Amino acid sequence: FLVGDLIFQAPRRLWSKTAASLGTKSYAYVFSEQPQDTSYLGVSHGSELPYVFGTTTSSDESPLAVSQAMMDYWISFATSLDPNDGKGTPSRFRELLARIS
Repeated sequence: FLVGDLIFQAPRRLWSKTAASLGTKSYAYVFSEQPQDTSYLGVSHGSELPYVFGTTTSSDESPLAVSQAMMDYWISFATSLDPNDGKGTPSRFRELLARIS
């Protein structure tokens, strides 16, 4: 835990606080979902990627719900620079795709 905190968490918190103190919106997250296929590694750097891209190998409801939520936040951030705008929800995402097509 100590190495992860020093390498990832401390700089992330510093950057987020610095950006916020300068009046820039700042968003961060800590991924803590235990991947089932690599549980022996714990929650390691990059272990959120299958959840972000909807490629988690689990068929259980909880990991799929986490994946859906993460895709929503990331799509929202990519389209509006605000992860909390709800634009990544499945129905809203289909609507955006229809406009692009």
